[in-house]
Amino acid sequence: MAQDSGGGGAASAPLDGATTANPYLRAGGIGVTDLEKASAFLIQVLAMSQEGADVTREDRVERTFWAKEVNRGSRVVLMKYTDGRNTQNITAKIVFEAPDVQATYSAALNAGYPSILAPVSLGSVLVSQVKGPEGYTVEILNGLDDGGAGATEPYFIALAFGVSDLAASETFYGDGFGMKQTVPYSSSDLVEQTMEYPTGGGGGLVLQHYNMTMHNYRDNPVKHVSYVPDVNAFVAQVSGAGGTVVQPPGPMPAYDGKLGAVMKDLDGYIIELVQD
Repeated sequence: MAQDSGGGGAASAPLDGATTANPYLRAGGIGVTDLEKASAFLIQVLAMSQEGADVTREDRVERTFWAKEVNRGSRVVLMKYTDGRNTQNITAKIVFEAPDVQATYSAALNAGYPSILAPVSLGSVLVSQVKGPEGYTVEILNGLDDGGAGATEPYFIALAFGVSDLAASETFYGDGFGMKQTVPYSSSDLVEQTMEYPTGGGGGLVLQHYNMTMHNYRDNPVKHVSYVPDVNAFVAQVSGAGGTVVQPPGPMPAYDGKLGAVMKDLDGYIIELVQD
């Protein structure tokens, strides 16, 4: 079985404009070198649509995509850094629920993206993988969430990233975010644990740790964004679990001036908390 071939499911994601009385995972972000090529992949292969204009941050330009046509799933944020950092072949994976796994997988191959795993049934889940524009893994599956009932196009359900200490990260996301362990996966080389908000809010986070091969787990160009009911309370909770405050609560221009904060987790991954 190819590496990274675990599930990475999420409970049903809120529709656009859904209540944020409970926290939910709004977006997963991944660094790219070629913003246009990465955008074309999401549009042409995964049928996503760009949401809003590009946003310039302190060290990067961000472009956000969403499965607008099916009104489901979390956002994918492409991040083009201006400091020359490596975004190639990083330890990360983006996961999509697709109504037709074979068709989406074939579309990726026809567009020139190499296969990692041809469609195969893992229990009740049909899963496939391709290598995305920057060399990161893109997983296409059906059978998690609610099986994509009613969806006509793929939608983003999970962001996966490598962690140096799986047990410590499980505790961090459990204590800091109130997330629960859901879908596990293990092979001879890889162990994964999906973490989700208990209310089924948005996509999931898949924590990955490799048993035998060497991988860089520190400060990779990956981020996730949660919309939360009380930013100050979340900052305190995440800090208490071991997170680091990068930008304390204040208005965030990237989110139309909404109150937000930036933090880092145990391995230096960026966390953005936005009050909505």
